[in-house]
Amino acid sequence: NTFVGKILAVTVADIERVAKATIDPEKIVIVLVGDRAQIEKAVAGLNLGPITNLTIEDVLGKAPVVEGN
Repeated sequence: NTFVGKILAVTVADIERVAKATIDPEKIVIVLVGDRAQIEKAVAGLNLGPITNLTIEDVLGKAPVVEGN
């Protein structure tokens, strides 16, 4: 089995090269889940960009209504 050897052979330069070729910084999204009151100030202090707060309904839509139950 050569899997572990191949993983250990990966260098920082390899990772950086692939990341630069595949990740578009203009399209990156960071998703945080937690108590907004507890984390929002610290996250804003990181100056990563605009913060958009979404609810579960914003992401998945309204929960379906099951009639007849």
